[in-house]
Amino acid sequence: MAVEVGTGRNADTVIETFELSKSFGSVHAVRSLSLKVKRNSIYAFLGPNGAGKSTTIKMLLGLTRPSSGSGRVLGMDIETDSVKIRQRVGYLAQDPRFYPNMTVRETLMYVSRFFYSGPKRALEARVDEMLDLVGLYDLKDRRVGVLSGGERQRHRSYHEQGRTSHPSTH
Repeated sequence: MAVEVGTGRNADTVIETFELSKSFGSVHAVRSLSLKVKRNSIYAFLGPNGAGKSTTIKMLLGLTRPSSGSGRVLGMDIETDSVKIRQRVGYLAQDPRFYPNMTVRETLMYVSRFFYSGPKRALEARVDEMLDLVGLYDLKDRRVGVLSGGERQRHRSYHEQGRTSHPSTH
């Protein structure tokens, strides 16, 4: 997760959680996590499979809601400001799953909607620009499920562009 530092309530703290928890039924994925990550620091989520690392990151980005507790990223609330957070933070899942029957362009439009909520034409133009940047423009109508290994890597690199994948940052 790459975080762009801005001016929040406390510009020295980029990530802060307070008793953050997430349960899936009777399974407690994250229990009462309280942490503070200062600007210009290096912070890693380490632990065995099932320790809650990915779940924590998804909560910080507003991709899943906490069962209890709260958090802030760049001074913004993880529940009420999740779109704004995702516009400022780049995230690529460890093993992203793309719909194999969607085209490259359809997939990128779909994913970009998590980060941008403005005019569709502006988003379409930015997706086309990014497809060209990562060398996928000629493959935009190809189904994701039939991409070669190298093409899949370039497809993933689009998502690694983080906040530049939507027009609101220009």
